[in-house]
Amino acid sequence: MSISTDIRPGLKGVLFDLYGTLVRDAAGSEELDAKLLQAGLTPDSEEFFWLSRAVAQAPLALALGADVTSVRDLHLTRRCRDVRELATGIPAAPGTRITNEHLRLVEEMFDCVLDCARLEDGAVALLEELKAAGVRLALVSNVNSFMARVVERLGLDRWFSVTIFSCDLGVTKPSPRAFAAALSGLGVEPSGAVMVGDSWTCDIVGALRCGMRGVWIDRGKDPLAYLIAEGRWRAVMSVNQDGRRALPDSLREVLPPWLPMPLGELEASLTSNALHPGEHPLPIFRRVARVERLTEVAAALAIEAPMNA
Repeated sequence: MSISTDIRPGLKGVLFDLYGTLVRDAAGSEELDAKLLQAGLTPDSEEFFWLSRAVAQAPLALALGADVTSVRDLHLTRRCRDVRELATGIPAAPGTRITNEHLRLVEEMFDCVLDCARLEDGAVALLEELKAAGVRLALVSNVNSFMARVVERLGLDRWFSVTIFSCDLGVTKPSPRAFAAALSGLGVEPSGAVMVGDSWTCDIVGALRCGMRGVWIDRGKDPLAYLIAEGRWRAVMSVNQDGRRALPDSLREVLPPWLPMPLGELEASLTSNALHPGEHPLPIFRRVARVERLTEVAAALAIEAPMNA
């Protein structure tokens, strides 16, 4: 299906996530592992494991004895000139300090990841068709100052008039500020925009909360998000003593970040029997198309479903 001729009416702008959506994630790839070996790291070392698998925040956390989450939050929300500045402010464990060797490892890690960066299959064709159709494009990514360089390195900047990086904005998706900044830059209302991304919580939930539509690239890493997207709640529901269906308490505790609405609204919908076969119990999720690869996004964008369903 050609986007240029069959684009869904009302679609004015498309927001794209970066890594894992347009750019293939290098973490754990053979190519990245090979470059780390060339850099002098042995495959059985702790440094090799973290550099290869955790890519962005783990090396500094490992060096400083710091919490990985705190490092991630800091490096994603600050624009830094170099890795030493990136390390500044990270809460290190008592008695630890960052060394030049630590900085060298982190710099080599970023260089390796950027060298291994590749566009996902179908990325160029999709962006070209959208551009030809007159759709305005924005990048919205949770990324640090160094990983953001992949945009220029792969030539992605020629398709995007707006780029919103968390390291510049100071907040990460799913904050409404990230989506609002992109929509404002494009001059598009939420009802005329679609978010395309591989993270259910950051990309899709954030977009739905802002009144947008979403195309979720399901990489098979989030079974809970799959259940939500497909409306397959009965598979995980239990029956109370009074015979009523309900979500297990353990699931209720973890669900809120995965939902664009209050949990009570979801629970109320589960008791409804007035559903057609295959219909999602909540209308808001009918604004999400689930695909398994980027090459399927064009067809999802061409579906003529009402934005305010």
